[in-house]
Amino acid sequence: MTTLITGGVVEQLTEVATAVEAVHPRHGRMGSRVTKFSSRKNRSVVVCDSLLEAAFCLELERRNDVVHYEAHPYTLKFIRTNYRYTPDFLVCFANGSQRLVEVKNDESFEDKATSARITRYAELLATRGCMLEYLAASHFYQKIRTANLAFLYHQSFPSNGESTAKLCALLASRQQPTSIGDLLNLGFLPGNIAHAVFYGALDIDLSNAITCSTRVRNKRQRPP
Repeated sequence: MTTLITGGVVEQLTEVATAVEAVHPRHGRMGSRVTKFSSRKNRSVVVCDSLLEAAFCLELERRNDVVHYEAHPYTLKFIRTNYRYTPDFLVCFANGSQRLVEVKNDESFEDKATSARITRYAELLATRGCMLEYLAASHFYQKIRTANLAFLYHQSFPSNGESTAKLCALLASRQQPTSIGDLLNLGFLPGNIAHAVFYGALDIDLSNAITCSTRVRNKRQRPP
Protein backbone atom coordinates (compact mmCIF):
# COMPACT_ATOMS: atom_id res chain seq x y z
CA MET A 1 0.00 0.00 0.00
CA THR A 2 1.33 3.44 -0.92
CA THR A 3 1.36 6.08 1.79
CA LEU A 4 -0.74 9.11 0.89
CA ILE A 5 1.59 12.09 0.53
CA THR A 6 0.34 15.02 2.56
CA GLY A 7 1.51 18.61 2.39
CA GLY A 8 2.64 20.25 -0.82
CA VAL A 9 0.01 19.84 -3.52
CA VAL A 10 -2.58 18.38 -1.13
CA GLU A 11 -2.35 21.37 1.20
CA GLN A 12 -2.66 23.76 -1.74
CA LEU A 13 -5.90 22.15 -2.87
CA THR A 14 -7.90 22.13 0.36
CA GLU A 15 -10.41 24.69 -0.97
CA VAL A 16 -11.06 22.94 -4.30
CA ALA A 17 -10.49 19.22 -3.70
CA THR A 18 -9.93 16.52 -1.13
CA ALA A 19 -7.41 13.73 -1.59
CA VAL A 20 -8.08 10.09 -0.80
CA GLU A 21 -5.87 7.05 -1.33
CA ALA A 22 -5.99 5.86 -4.93
CA VAL A 23 -6.93 2.31 -5.84
CA HIS A 24 -3.87 0.97 -7.57
CA PRO A 25 -4.36 -0.98 -10.79
CA ARG A 26 -4.30 -4.75 -10.83
CA HIS A 27 -5.12 -5.07 -14.52
CA GLY A 28 -4.08 -2.69 -17.29
CA ARG A 29 -6.56 -0.77 -19.33
CA MET A 30 -7.37 -2.01 -22.82
CA GLY A 31 -4.16 -1.97 -24.85
CA SER A 32 -1.91 -1.63 -21.81
CA ARG A 33 -0.67 -3.75 -18.93
CA VAL A 34 0.31 -3.23 -15.32
CA THR A 35 4.08 -2.88 -15.08
CA LYS A 36 6.24 -2.84 -11.95
CA PHE A 37 9.15 -0.43 -12.28
CA SER A 38 12.04 -0.86 -9.86
CA SER A 39 12.99 2.72 -8.93
CA ARG A 40 16.47 3.47 -7.66
CA LYS A 41 15.51 7.05 -6.89
CA ASN A 42 12.54 6.07 -4.71
CA ARG A 43 14.13 2.88 -3.39
CA SER A 44 10.86 1.11 -4.06
CA VAL A 45 8.76 -0.50 -6.76
CA VAL A 46 6.52 1.88 -8.71
CA VAL A 47 3.32 0.25 -9.96
CA CYS A 48 2.42 1.65 -13.39
CA ASP A 49 -0.81 0.83 -15.21
CA SER A 50 0.84 1.00 -18.65
CA LEU A 51 4.19 0.58 -20.37
CA LEU A 52 3.97 4.28 -21.24
CA GLU A 53 3.99 5.21 -17.56
CA ALA A 54 7.00 2.94 -17.03
CA ALA A 55 8.77 4.71 -19.89
CA PHE A 56 8.10 8.03 -18.18
CA CYS A 57 9.65 6.66 -15.00
CA LEU A 58 12.91 6.31 -16.93
CA GLU A 59 12.79 10.03 -17.72
CA LEU A 60 12.17 10.90 -14.07
CA GLU A 61 15.02 8.65 -12.93
CA ARG A 62 17.42 10.53 -15.21
CA ARG A 63 16.50 14.04 -14.11
CA ASN A 64 18.81 15.58 -11.52
CA ASP A 65 16.13 18.05 -10.40
CA VAL A 66 13.68 15.25 -9.47
CA VAL A 67 14.21 13.83 -5.97
CA HIS A 68 11.09 11.66 -5.63
CA TYR A 69 7.99 10.65 -7.55
CA GLU A 70 4.92 8.48 -7.13
CA ALA A 71 2.54 6.93 -9.62
CA HIS A 72 -1.17 7.40 -8.85
CA PRO A 73 -0.39 9.18 -5.57
CA TYR A 74 -4.03 9.85 -4.65
CA THR A 75 -7.46 10.43 -6.08
CA LEU A 76 -8.71 14.02 -6.03
CA LYS A 77 -12.41 14.62 -5.39
CA PHE A 78 -13.25 18.13 -6.52
CA ILE A 79 -15.55 20.03 -4.18
CA ARG A 80 -19.01 20.99 -5.50
CA THR A 81 -18.53 18.85 -8.62
CA ASN A 82 -18.78 15.20 -9.59
CA TYR A 83 -15.18 15.20 -10.81
CA ARG A 84 -12.79 12.56 -9.54
CA TYR A 85 -9.26 12.47 -10.89
CA THR A 86 -6.24 10.28 -10.22
CA PRO A 87 -3.05 11.85 -11.60
CA ASP A 88 -0.55 9.55 -13.27
CA PHE A 89 2.35 11.03 -11.27
CA LEU A 90 3.24 13.33 -8.44
CA VAL A 91 6.77 14.64 -9.00
CA CYS A 92 8.78 16.26 -6.19
CA PHE A 93 11.67 18.54 -7.16
CA ALA A 94 14.93 19.46 -5.45
CA ASN A 95 13.72 23.04 -4.94
CA GLY A 96 10.80 21.78 -2.83
CA SER A 97 8.09 22.24 -5.46
CA GLN A 98 5.69 19.53 -6.59
CA ARG A 99 3.88 18.92 -9.87
CA LEU A 100 1.19 16.57 -11.08
CA VAL A 101 1.76 14.92 -14.46
CA GLU A 102 -0.62 13.15 -16.83
CA VAL A 103 0.80 11.11 -19.72
CA LYS A 104 -1.22 9.86 -22.68
CA ASN A 105 -0.50 8.07 -25.92
CA ASP A 106 -0.73 10.41 -28.89
CA GLU A 107 -4.17 9.19 -29.95
CA SER A 108 -5.68 9.91 -26.51
CA PHE A 109 -3.80 13.19 -26.26
CA GLU A 110 -5.37 14.38 -29.50
CA ASP A 111 -8.87 13.20 -28.54
CA LYS A 112 -10.95 16.33 -27.95
CA ALA A 113 -13.07 14.90 -25.12
CA THR A 114 -10.03 13.59 -23.24
CA SER A 115 -8.10 16.83 -23.69
CA ALA A 116 -11.09 18.90 -22.58
CA ARG A 117 -11.45 16.81 -19.42
CA ILE A 118 -7.78 17.06 -18.48
CA THR A 119 -7.77 20.78 -19.32
CA ARG A 120 -10.70 21.30 -16.95
CA TYR A 121 -8.84 19.51 -14.15
CA ALA A 122 -5.76 21.63 -14.86
CA GLU A 123 -7.82 24.82 -14.68
CA LEU A 124 -9.33 23.85 -11.33
CA LEU A 125 -5.93 22.96 -9.93
CA ALA A 126 -4.37 26.16 -11.27
CA THR A 127 -6.77 28.26 -9.18
CA ARG A 128 -4.78 27.08 -6.15
CA GLY A 129 -1.36 27.37 -7.78
CA CYS A 130 -1.00 23.67 -8.56
CA MET A 131 0.47 22.72 -11.93
CA LEU A 132 -0.82 19.74 -13.88
CA GLU A 133 1.48 18.97 -16.82
CA TYR A 134 -0.21 17.13 -19.68
CA LEU A 135 2.22 15.21 -21.91
CA ALA A 136 1.80 13.30 -25.13
CA ALA A 137 3.87 10.14 -25.53
CA SER A 138 5.79 11.71 -28.42
CA HIS A 139 7.18 14.25 -25.94
CA PHE A 140 9.35 11.60 -24.27
CA TYR A 141 8.80 8.19 -25.92
CA GLN A 142 10.54 6.91 -29.02
CA LYS A 143 10.79 3.16 -29.45
CA ILE A 144 14.56 2.78 -29.93
CA ARG A 145 15.53 5.59 -27.55
CA THR A 146 13.27 4.28 -24.78
CA ALA A 147 14.56 0.72 -25.25
CA ASN A 148 18.12 2.04 -25.01
CA LEU A 149 17.34 3.93 -21.81
CA ALA A 150 15.73 0.84 -20.29
CA PHE A 151 18.82 -1.21 -21.19
CA LEU A 152 21.20 1.40 -19.73
CA TYR A 153 19.12 1.80 -16.59
CA HIS A 154 19.12 -1.90 -15.76
CA GLN A 155 22.78 -2.31 -16.72
CA SER A 156 23.67 0.56 -14.37
CA PHE A 157 22.22 -1.14 -11.26
CA PRO A 158 25.55 -2.59 -10.01
CA SER A 159 27.17 0.87 -10.16
CA ASN A 160 26.96 3.95 -7.96
CA GLY A 161 28.82 6.10 -10.48
CA GLU A 162 32.22 5.44 -8.94
CA SER A 163 33.99 5.52 -12.33
CA THR A 164 32.16 8.50 -13.83
CA ALA A 165 34.88 11.07 -13.08
CA LYS A 166 37.57 8.79 -14.59
CA LEU A 167 35.47 8.17 -17.70
CA CYS A 168 34.89 11.89 -18.22
CA ALA A 169 38.58 12.68 -17.69
CA LEU A 170 39.63 9.97 -20.13
CA LEU A 171 37.31 11.17 -22.88
CA ALA A 172 38.39 14.77 -22.34
CA SER A 173 42.01 13.74 -22.87
CA ARG A 174 41.52 11.62 -25.98
CA GLN A 175 41.82 13.13 -29.45
CA GLN A 176 40.35 10.20 -31.35
CA PRO A 177 36.69 9.06 -31.25
CA THR A 178 36.01 6.56 -28.47
CA SER A 179 33.53 3.68 -28.56
CA ILE A 180 31.91 1.63 -25.82
CA GLY A 181 34.14 -1.24 -26.95
CA ASP A 182 37.22 0.93 -26.43
CA LEU A 183 36.12 1.69 -22.85
CA LEU A 184 35.51 -2.00 -22.16
CA ASN A 185 38.96 -2.85 -23.53
CA LEU A 186 40.44 -0.26 -21.17
CA GLY A 187 38.94 -2.15 -18.23
CA PHE A 188 35.84 -0.10 -17.44
CA LEU A 189 32.94 -2.22 -16.24
CA PRO A 190 29.70 -2.24 -18.30
CA GLY A 191 27.66 -1.08 -15.31
CA ASN A 192 29.89 1.95 -14.75
CA ILE A 193 29.71 2.94 -18.42
CA ALA A 194 25.93 2.50 -18.43
CA HIS A 195 25.60 4.59 -15.25
CA ALA A 196 27.61 7.47 -16.72
CA VAL A 197 25.54 7.44 -19.92
CA PHE A 198 22.11 6.99 -18.34
CA TYR A 199 22.60 9.76 -15.80
CA GLY A 200 23.94 12.17 -18.38
CA ALA A 201 27.65 12.49 -17.65
CA LEU A 202 28.46 10.87 -21.01
CA ASP A 203 26.55 11.16 -24.25
CA ILE A 204 25.72 8.68 -26.99
CA ASP A 205 23.32 8.59 -29.92
CA LEU A 206 20.22 7.08 -28.35
CA SER A 207 18.35 6.96 -31.65
CA ASN A 208 20.28 3.88 -32.77
CA ALA A 209 20.68 0.51 -31.09
CA ILE A 210 23.61 0.40 -28.63
CA THR A 211 26.55 -1.77 -29.67
CA CYS A 212 30.25 -1.96 -28.82
CA SER A 213 30.83 0.38 -31.79
CA THR A 214 28.60 3.12 -30.35
CA ARG A 215 30.59 6.34 -29.98
CA VAL A 216 30.80 7.88 -26.51
CA ARG A 217 31.62 11.49 -25.69
CA ASN A 218 31.49 13.90 -22.81
CA LYS A 219 28.22 15.77 -22.58
CA ARG A 220 29.80 19.00 -23.71
CA GLN A 221 31.62 17.47 -26.66
CA ARG A 222 30.12 17.66 -30.11
CA PRO A 223 29.99 14.50 -32.22
CA PRO A 224 32.75 14.34 -34.87
